[in-house]
Amino acid sequence: MDTVWLTNQCTARCSENVLNQPIPLWAGYNSLLTLDDRPITVVHTFPLLKSPAHEYNTLVDVLKQAQYITASVMGQASRVIVTFDMDLYIRAIKLQSLFWLGEFHTVRCSLRAIGSFIENSGIDDACVQSDIYSPATCRQILEGKHIKRALDAHVTTMQVRLT
Repeated sequence: MDTVWLTNQCTARCSENVLNQPIPLWAGYNSLLTLDDRPITVVHTFPLLKSPAHEYNTLVDVLKQAQYITASVMGQASRVIVTFDMDLYIRAIKLQSLFWLGEFHTVRCSLRAIGSFIENSGIDDACVQSDIYSPATCRQILEGKHIKRALDAHVTTMQVRLT
C-alpha cells in the first residue's frame, strides 16, 4: 500500500497536468484502505483522594499504589513513571532520600546524634579551651558536617575517657 501511495504522489508531482482527484496524505490514504476493527481506546482516571496531596502519608500511598498497578500490569521489573507539579515533586524527592539511606547518610546521622548527646556536656568546651578545635570547627563536628573531623574527634574523646 505504501508503494502505491508513494508512486501516486510522485506521479502527481512530476506530471504537468494536475490530477482531477487529489491524492490524500499518507495517513488519510492508509485510513481509507485499512479495515480496523479494534475497539476505541478507553481512558480511565484515578479517583480523587480525600486526603491532602501535600501530606507525606498521602504521597507514600499514591506512590505505593502506582507501583502496585505498574507491577500488576507490566511486571515486577518495570519502572514506575509518575508526574507531579513542582511542590509535590520536591516532597517526593525528599521521601526518596529518606528511604534510600546510604552509608554516608547513616554515618552522618549517627555523628549528628552523638554530637547532640555530648553538646553542652563540657567535652565540647574542653576541646575549644585546649586548642584542639576552634569554636566553629567544634560546632561543625557536633552538627555532623565534617565527617572526617567528627570521626577523629569522637575516637579521641573515647580514648581519653577510657584511659
